[in-house]
Amino acid sequence: MSSVAQSAHAGTAPTPAAAPASIPWLGIGAVLIGVSISVLTGQLLSTGLADVRGAMHLSVDQGAWLGAVFNAGQMFTGPMTVYLGGLMGPRRVLLWATPLVFLGSMLAPFAPGVGWLLALTAITGLGAGSFYPLTLTFVGRSLPPRYVLFGVAAYAFDVLASLHVGSFLEGLYMQYLSWHCIFWTASVLSPLMWMLVYFGMPPTTAPGIEQARLRPTWSGFVYASGAFVCFFLLLTQGERLDWFHSGTIVGLAAGGVLLLFASWLRHVLRPNPLVNLRFLFRRNIVLLSGCLCGLRFSLLSSALLVPDFLGGVRSLLPLQAGVVLAWVGIPALLAALLVSRLLLRVDPRLVLATGFTLTASACLWNATLSSEWSRGNFFPGELTIAIGAATTVCGLIGCIVLELVNSGAAKDPIKTLTMVAWFHTVRLFGGQLMTTLLTHLLTVREKFHSNILGQSVSLGSPLVRTQVGAMSHMLLPASPGSQAALGRAGALLGGRVHTQALTLSIADGYTTEALGLIVCLVLIACLGRERLQFRDLAASRGAA
Repeated sequence: MSSVAQSAHAGTAPTPAAAPASIPWLGIGAVLIGVSISVLTGQLLSTGLADVRGAMHLSVDQGAWLGAVFNAGQMFTGPMTVYLGGLMGPRRVLLWATPLVFLGSMLAPFAPGVGWLLALTAITGLGAGSFYPLTLTFVGRSLPPRYVLFGVAAYAFDVLASLHVGSFLEGLYMQYLSWHCIFWTASVLSPLMWMLVYFGMPPTTAPGIEQARLRPTWSGFVYASGAFVCFFLLLTQGERLDWFHSGTIVGLAAGGVLLLFASWLRHVLRPNPLVNLRFLFRRNIVLLSGCLCGLRFSLLSSALLVPDFLGGVRSLLPLQAGVVLAWVGIPALLAALLVSRLLLRVDPRLVLATGFTLTASACLWNATLSSEWSRGNFFPGELTIAIGAATTVCGLIGCIVLELVNSGAAKDPIKTLTMVAWFHTVRLFGGQLMTTLLTHLLTVREKFHSNILGQSVSLGSPLVRTQVGAMSHMLLPASPGSQAALGRAGALLGGRVHTQALTLSIADGYTTEALGLIVCLVLIACLGRERLQFRDLAASRGAA
């Protein structure tokens, strides 16, 4: 891919004859740390929200915006930093963005009020929003060919490990350290990333774009990013605020529509020379965007369903529940390394389909769960999901890279930047859309199952009366009287109904995920075969 990038540069802007040497392995380390900060910070804010609320005396409403503004910051700055990276090179942008993350995350625990806390969290998100897309740009355009697949493996492993270790880390922080570490994890990692970027990425990454000729219109970027932020916040808060019954949700929707219209009008009146929207309508790009949403949907099995069951049904603490997820990091790493090398021999579409199939089979297995399940019952499914997700990420990135090469986008920096910015937006916005859909499904299905089970219990059947009578008899010695014992027995029975309803709703969530991944397999079947595969690219570079 780096040779492709060089050919793209050759036709537009000359590369300096001599540039300070960089160390590729340190660049791959920057990819690891950058994606870790982006994914892990959001996961820690989500898992540790109750602890942060208690420590900083936030209301439920105030705390609900904390993780949302971090991800909204990533949504706002992500597409723009891709184009900044195209003009100045990823290295320069990352060297400026990393101190923002350090300052925002370091100062957040000392915020004097909720306004300052949200502002500092948003600043952290603004800086972290550049990490994910620009490190992927570095892997695709600047790494030497023999290191590219290792970069893909690092990318795949980091997405999975950061997502799975969040609950475990938050539990360790709260049991042995402090809630401050929820924020300070990013401030500890960001200086390390700065050094890895400084020594591991090429100091002069010529993007091949004539800046004086292009003169981009940044107002269009601001309008579009603002619109996506409004829609993103709408999705994060919609379920909690009862959707369009809330003035906040209506305002976000109206603001998003107006900003999107302003961005479109700006594009019509003065097309932005850094954007090629028509290129995004290629069949493979549209289908791969759907697969990326499917990947984000599949990851919710570990990020949402397992913690919900172990916390809501088994009443486990985050540290206890995190053990189920954290250990799969090693199998995920091995799978990512193996599958990334397999891309030299196998069509990435087959790799992608294999990953989705493994994850779907694990979801179907977990859909058989009952309220009697414990942590050990999830180990086989989580192992399969980790291997399947690692395979999926490698296959998906492989398909995107081959589309970049075979479509000719690698020879056109404008198309490259447009494609990377698009997939970054789909990753965040599509991921939140999938999260909102699954959360809404769980809420609706839990109410449904609770209603059905409650009707059965309230019928006054002999079995129910017998069970309540037996429970009240057992509770009578520890109760003030028979009526109090009967009331406690009814409460216990109601708790059992709630537990069973929650279990059934989570089982429905797993079934829905499996069905969604089957749809992704249909999308993969519709993908066109790329003329050049990784083995062809490796052979041509070897010959060169």
